Amino acid sequence: RENQALAIQAFGVEALVTTLEHHQTSEDLQKSAAIALGGLVANSWEGQLRARHVHGVEALVRTLERHLASDVVEEYAAEALCLLIVGNEENQRIACGSGAVASIVNILSHHRTNADVQ
Repeated sequence: RENQALAIQAFGVEALVTTLEHHQTSEDLQKSAAIALGGLVANSWEGQLRARHVHGVEALVRTLERHLASDVVEEYAAEALCLLIVGNEENQRIACGSGAVASIVNILSHHRTNADVQ
């Protein structure tokens, strides 16, 4: 938790959302950024708030939409999105308004045989 707080204070959330937005075609960077972002927002109101302010919810939804063919990116982006909205009504509202539900349904339909994505 201490490292999480330090990374959040050092603008780690902002850097990771920027990575999602500026390296849209790199599956490796999208996967790594989603994993790290999930770690920073998990059980952290401050991380969730900072992500909201830099449109992290919307960035993750766009990642889900862009990388439908990559089950690894989908798995970690969906997990990060869940960690970003759990217990946070405003982030949940933003996710619904950004098409997150449709994106998740699309992922589940597209990756029916992948237990990790399901």
